[in-house]
Amino acid sequence: IIAGLISLLNTLVVAQRRGVAGSLPLLGMLIALSGWSFGYAFELASGSLAWQIFWGKMEYVGIICVPPLFLMFALQYAQYRQLFKRRIIYWVWLIPVITLVLVWTNEFHDLIWRNIGQKDGGGFYLLSLDHGIAFWVWTAYSYICLISGSIVLIRRAISSPPELKPQSYILVFGVGVTWI
Repeated sequence: IIAGLISLLNTLVVAQRRGVAGSLPLLGMLIALSGWSFGYAFELASGSLAWQIFWGKMEYVGIICVPPLFLMFALQYAQYRQLFKRRIIYWVWLIPVITLVLVWTNEFHDLIWRNIGQKDGGGFYLLSLDHGIAFWVWTAYSYICLISGSIVLIRRAISSPPELKPQSYILVFGVGVTWI
């Protein structure tokens, strides 16, 4: 809940700077992080397996948005405008949308989760999952987006003009802390 609230507070700051390069993907990413965090809090607070599965599915609305929005933020911040003009960026959303559909229809194919159950978490129940092949495809795709965005930000920090270097270094530091 605290992580979700922090993300929401940050959306208020970013919303006031919507004209800055990368602000719209960052705004979307912060909203997605809030939804993911709140969904996980509700999943943990739920006692029944059915509700835990429901909140697990709700989390994926945020989960599928974070990696592509991070990549879009990095590309916009680094001013790679040619990618947005060619509409290549729309392809970034193909695997996330397919993943979300697979999450919400998992009962029919078990491609995201297999062997869904609960385990005792010391007075409360935790959702216990084995992951299917589509989960691992999604995970690989997520890391490709996150690594690519990180590389773009590092390259931008190295090549940015002197007046933007401190801001670029702070972004790279923040990304580095997240990776650690």
